[in-house]
Amino acid sequence: MRELIRDTVFSRLAWLADEFSERPALWQGEHKINYRELNERTNQLACGFLHEGMKPGSHVAIWGEPDLQLLLMFIALQKLGCVTILLNTCLKYKEAQEQVVETDTEFMVVGDGYKEIDFLEEMSKMSEDVQRQLKKIIYAGVRQNIPYIGFNEIVENGETSQEMDLFKRMAAQLQVENPAVMLATSGTTGLKSKLVVLSMFHLVNGGLQKAEVFKMNTFDIICMAMPLFHIFCLDVNVMAALMSGACLYLPKNRRSREVLRAVQEAKCTVLNAVPSIFYSLLARQEEENYDVSSLRVGMIGGAYCPPEKFCEIDRKFGFTLIPGLGQTEAAAGIAAAEIADPLEVRSTTVGHIVDYMEARIVNTETQKVLPTGEAGEVCVRGCMLMMGYYKQPELTAESYDNDGYMHTGDIGYIDGDGYLHMKARIKDLINRGGEKINPNEIESLIMKDHRVRSCKVVPVPDEHYGEQACAVIECKNNQSITTEEVIDSLKNNLADYKIPAYVLFVAHIPRTATGKYRQKEIIKMAIEKLKL
Repeated sequence: MRELIRDTVFSRLAWLADEFSERPALWQGEHKINYRELNERTNQLACGFLHEGMKPGSHVAIWGEPDLQLLLMFIALQKLGCVTILLNTCLKYKEAQEQVVETDTEFMVVGDGYKEIDFLEEMSKMSEDVQRQLKKIIYAGVRQNIPYIGFNEIVENGETSQEMDLFKRMAAQLQVENPAVMLATSGTTGLKSKLVVLSMFHLVNGGLQKAEVFKMNTFDIICMAMPLFHIFCLDVNVMAALMSGACLYLPKNRRSREVLRAVQEAKCTVLNAVPSIFYSLLARQEEENYDVSSLRVGMIGGAYCPPEKFCEIDRKFGFTLIPGLGQTEAAAGIAAAEIADPLEVRSTTVGHIVDYMEARIVNTETQKVLPTGEAGEVCVRGCMLMMGYYKQPELTAESYDNDGYMHTGDIGYIDGDGYLHMKARIKDLINRGGEKINPNEIESLIMKDHRVRSCKVVPVPDEHYGEQACAVIECKNNQSITTEEVIDSLKNNLADYKIPAYVLFVAHIPRTATGKYRQKEIIKMAIEKLKL
């Protein structure tokens, strides 16, 4: 068990700069920054931020895709002790504006955009009240003649200011229990985001725990294939790499071709992603066959992955794929397998409960603690759980029981060897006339067909049963499958009530920017297409 440390990002990077000064820390294309340079540049940026009026405790939102500039700014803000709000890059101005207000954001760092969304244009649409709320907007992009202060100006202000001594005194006085980041979470089914607050202690130790799972060393190169605003990426990519002395590689963008090209050109050794991203990478790899022989390990999490698909990813990428269970409220995750675990264990469980976390399984109705091997809700307790939901003390209190265990909303059981087996999310279960249907069970069987790229089973309304299951299927390129084939394959393995009443084939299943399925959108699409 790795000891927890009480370092801040400031003190940890200062130590890494001394120990591994010439080892690469951040790398994108032709630009590579070692740990000495990382420490110096982020100190300069922190001074520049101080010059602009930021201070420990300031709320600063980041709205942009991860590149070198943005990562350097994020690290500098953490060094200064600012509370960094990481906004989803798929948000439009009304949604972003709402979170700016809810999080009491004082400053914003804005990039160019994501896909068809132009962040600068969206910023111009925000209300006058929000514009007045923001003390300063900082631009982290490549365009010219932008009416906001830019990255280079911040750096220059940091180089010329007399505030380095003041910054270092402030940074040295920061407490690891101080809030560090704020992340919005509502899963993909909720109506309103919950704002999870995590501390510096959570970030640093969460990263180091993941580095321990990966057996990470200073020669590892981690490919960042996910967006910064997702806790999975922040934990297993950014903090795992930069708190352990490894190198974080940033692809040109997060498209499957660019991610695989990055692995090939940079000889990345670690690749972490949610299942749908791995599915896209598999499809692209089958078409273009990149050299991914440098990969040695990767983690998959964020959504259910059928055992057959897990094994396919593990085999075709030629590395050790590790399953993990986490959620934003549990900064360092809840469970993870080990590299030494056999494939059968890694593909069918999510590993053991992580260090410094306790877990118990309870009956969802009576809250009675259940024995080994019996399925119920997974509840966890430990020092790596969130500080709470921002300005929502009642909601925070509701998430815990009287013994301090947090309800995860996941259904699972722990076997005799201590491995956690996941069954479903409570809110994803389909209630067909009182019979509970686990979508994962159906999806796992459908995904066995080599023609299927991805599948999501969702509830749709039914006058008689209340809800019926609908299987929404996305086939691989140039592949097709019939409804009859799907139903026939399921009838041999499932009880009749579990057989989907509807099978819907679509070109693309809606996903979030992090690769998770958009549950509400999929249900709406199914209802419209089926004319229910």
